[in-house]
Amino acid sequence: MIYPSSAYLSNKGMLVGYYQIGAEAGVTGAKPHTEREKLALTQGAVIHPQYPQEFETSFSVSWHRVPWTRGGWASWSADGRKTTYAAMIKGDRRLYFAGDHMTYLIGWMNGALESGRSVASAIHARAPQEIRTTA
Repeated sequence: MIYPSSAYLSNKGMLVGYYQIGAEAGVTGAKPHTEREKLALTQGAVIHPQYPQEFETSFSVSWHRVPWTRGGWASWSADGRKTTYAAMIKGDRRLYFAGDHMTYLIGWMNGALESGRSVASAIHARAPQEIRTTA
């Protein structure tokens, strides 16, 4: 469960009931919304018994079923990390890749921020050398 800080200490709030990855996300995501809602309420009641009674509305996304994304985040294999990923994080001349998928924090905002900072640092380190060679 995640307790987002939006409207913290207000009379009403939001609670993220579950956030799954891997094979289990596919199993749950294949269920209709009403069954996913019931899962969240049942599991939430284990921690907060009043959860089903105070519940008002729900929202659920099966990212792998969204046609234009086909998933919520990237996934690297061990071999992919050694080859493709290793080459991509180095960049190529003026081409750099940034995003959570370019870190070990896939699917998280801090991964995207870490990646962006890494690319900005690489460009900053390269810029003085490039200015000297083009001037």
